[in-house]
Amino acid sequence: MVPTGTNSERTAHGATPAPARAAATGRVPAQRAAPGPAPGSVPTTDPGHAPGRAPAEPQSRPTRPRPARRGRLRRAGESAYGLLLLGRHVVMALVVLVVLVAGAWTSWGTAQHAMLTKGKERGTLTVAACHDDWCTGPFTAGAAGADHPKVRIDATVTDGKGQRIPVVLKPGTHDAVRTGLPGLLYAWVPLGGALLLASVLLAGALRLHRSAWALGLAGLGVLGAAFVGL
Repeated sequence: MVPTGTNSERTAHGATPAPARAAATGRVPAQRAAPGPAPGSVPTTDPGHAPGRAPAEPQSRPTRPRPARRGRLRRAGESAYGLLLLGRHVVMALVVLVVLVAGAWTSWGTAQHAMLTKGKERGTLTVAACHDDWCTGPFTAGAAGADHPKVRIDATVTDGKGQRIPVVLKPGTHDAVRTGLPGLLYAWVPLGGALLLASVLLAGALRLHRSAWALGLAGLGVLGAAFVGL
């Protein structure tokens, strides 16, 4: 009958352990593989600590370069240049305003008599003679007023000797102003010229092209209407 005993007892009584037997025979026991992830699970890896890669360094935000401070002389020069431009625009705007006011004032000096005829001597002028700038002839009063043997009128508003023109006399003078639509249009001719000149100034000096076109077209309209009416 073979005596039985535990493994430790058999080893103690001369049994050779497994590592010793492997070393004696020249064989190396296979190592157990590390337990892998469970089926269906997503492996979590750290990109900064991936095997074979160095840990990623934190990226620093790019800093914007600070603008260099401008020198006092340069800033003073820019301020002076800006003041010069502003002064130029103000002066040219005043010039345009003066031109328009002068044209309107000149036109109103004649247009007021052609438009506001109440209380003034109205009648008909028969052109008898014409000189360089003026035509003269007898004035025949209408419902109110007295006849005058000789009054004068601007030669531009007449067609020559023998024409009969409806006119109104300027108070206290022998100067006649043509009434009706032709006379009214002719009275505003100075304003039309002022509008044309102002449009050129606006476009050339102030670069206000839309306003210049508006004034220019208005001036051309006034001049064209006066030319056709006369």
